[in-house]
Amino acid sequence: MTVQDGHTLGISTVRMKGTGSIGVGIGVTNDTGRNAAGAAGTVTGQLVWNTDANTVQVYQGTNGWTNIYTAPLSATGGTKITAPDYIYNVFVAPGNFVVSSGETTEASLVVVGGGGGGASEVGGGGGAGGVYYSPGNIPLTPGTTAVVVGDGGYDAGPNAGGPEISGNNSSFGSYVAGGGGGGGECSGPTPGGSAGNAGPGGIQGSGGGQTGCTNPGTGGGSANAAGSYPGGPGPGSAGPGGSGGGGGGGAGGSTSNTAGGSGGPGRACPDFPGPVCKPGIPGPVQSVWEAVVGGAGTLGGGGGGGSYGGTAGAAGPGGGGTGSGPGNNESGGDAIEYTGGGGGGGSPGSGAAASSNGGYGIVMVRYPK
Repeated sequence: MTVQDGHTLGISTVRMKGTGSIGVGIGVTNDTGRNAAGAAGTVTGQLVWNTDANTVQVYQGTNGWTNIYTAPLSATGGTKITAPDYIYNVFVAPGNFVVSSGETTEASLVVVGGGGGGASEVGGGGGAGGVYYSPGNIPLTPGTTAVVVGDGGYDAGPNAGGPEISGNNSSFGSYVAGGGGGGGECSGPTPGGSAGNAGPGGIQGSGGGQTGCTNPGTGGGSANAAGSYPGGPGPGSAGPGGSGGGGGGGAGGSTSNTAGGSGGPGRACPDFPGPVCKPGIPGPVQSVWEAVVGGAGTLGGGGGGGSYGGTAGAAGPGGGGTGSGPGNNESGGDAIEYTGGGGGGGSPGSGAAASSNGGYGIVMVRYPK
């Protein structure tokens, strides 16, 4: 059929209106049919509805076909939260993130590894899990992405030490955040604190703090990437306090002759504010999680160092545990679950002075409605 300007239209692109005038519709095709039409000399500006892409596409000549409309992304997995402008999927346990339709290049992602445990015996605070944060530039397309949420580390108490004190890695597909290193312990195998677990291609966990009874004191566990930091150094001689574990946003504090070191601060992830994301957190810890994460979305606080006869090391903002002190046989405070915070260091003794737990990690995804 030929219209007034001389162009010839396929019958599938033309319809007659009730007035007798001609209305131009849109052909329905798939990738195979669209590409065959393009090879045959499709006119620049031609529109089609592509059933494979589920969107309207326009032919731009040498630039090929581009989307005019992209269907909103539809996904499942974890706890799904709908806010005014965005949708969040919050994972506090392993699972799958499944995109059934739509796509975006503007998703935000945070992946936090499990926090390291705080050690006993004037112990160093546990390092936070690594905090991988990418605001607004993660591509999502139809398919399934495996999600792993790492649990926090712990120590079995005085003289135990061992690898169980470090936290475990979390991941969203290829995006990995390492678990935090455990705090240093007098009689344990790592008095200087453990380095955080490595996240292949991602963020290493933060280092654990130095014990207060090593003479001379040395630096805490190492870490080497944005989103993970080392634990604090010891006092240079035997002292009453362990140093703080590194946080996702800064190094742990050093100990002194009067106090345990403070846990390092967590990393702010403002695309994931606590008040918005809290429905994805289990009820028993939901309110305290919201309070420590806050509107800035701070995650991965380091654990404070334990003390004997001095002031306890403060918890790192973002879910770290408080160190023990000033008495004997005191446990450090457990980190807040689902923040990747490090546990607080304990004071000398046994029984109640068994070390504290690092917090579970978390994985959260945000994308436009």
